[in-house]
Amino acid sequence: MNKNNYKYKLLLIEDEDNIRNGLKLNLKDEGFDVKDYKSAEDFFNEEVHFLENFPYDLAIIDVMLPGKIDGLKITKQIKARWDIPVIILTARNRLENKLEAFEIGVDDYITKPFELEELIARIKVKLKKKKFHRIKIGNSVVDFHKQEILKLNTNEIIKLTNKESGILYLLYENKGKPVSRDQILDKLWYGEYPTNRTIDNFILRLRKFLEEDPSNPKYIITRHSKGYELIDSIEVVKDELL
Repeated sequence: MNKNNYKYKLLLIEDEDNIRNGLKLNLKDEGFDVKDYKSAEDFFNEEVHFLENFPYDLAIIDVMLPGKIDGLKITKQIKARWDIPVIILTARNRLENKLEAFEIGVDDYITKPFELEELIARIKVKLKKKKFHRIKIGNSVVDFHKQEILKLNTNEIIKLTNKESGILYLLYENKGKPVSRDQILDKLWYGEYPTNRTIDNFILRLRKFLEEDPSNPKYIITRHSKGYELIDSIEVVKDELL
């Protein structure tokens, strides 16, 4: 499925056992790595740190879930923190239901009953549209899927933490524009209250990984009173993902 042998990780939240089990089996046959849950509560109970660590490339979520949290509520929380495609599965087919879902950022809306082949095709289309998974900064290639940096001149591989990868991803999304410390804290430290100095220390580490001279950075620039900025001329490393 993938030239780099990367297995796309899919999140599946569906309370109907026959649908969930059938989907999981068929998606695994397609080469995907699937983690499934029967309810939003089951997901939250097991993945308590999902706001800071969300290792999925795409989510498939039913709207009508048991418990107090329905599919739209969990989708809203995911989309507020993570830039991944979300496909909604539902028996609701009225226009107002679809508009409500799209207003919170849903990427696709599939009504039950549905054809398995169509869902798989839509999943592949959404994954193909992912903007990038690797970028080149100077003599380094950043792989966001693997959360690592490859130093091209030495072949050294540097593993990134979730926060390091998240900050770099956020800077890339806003390349050419300064990102404030508060923006980084709001996006990646949800529910935690570190100091601004925490962000500065992470930036220092990223500069050590990426800059030829960390004390005189060329790629991650400080914009005084505004934040940090990744220069605009960053190259995307393109290859066939599916």
